[in-house]
Amino acid sequence: MGSYVGALIGAITVYLVKSLQEIEQRKIQLYAIKAEHENVLKRKMRQFHFKNEIEKIEELGIYWKK
Repeated sequence: MGSYVGALIGAITVYLVKSLQEIEQRKIQLYAIKAEHENVLKRKMRQFHFKNEIEKIEELGIYWKK
């Protein structure tokens, strides 16, 4: 009887540890996804700003030539 109780306690412990590890892994993955999303957004914002600056310079060049 004691060996069955011990096996049950061991199985429950393994299940709990596995569940906690999965929760922690999900947190890590979500953090990585969020960080990548922020990096992509920053990169796109820089590209947008750079494109606008180029357009302004080109407009000034057109007006300067006239």
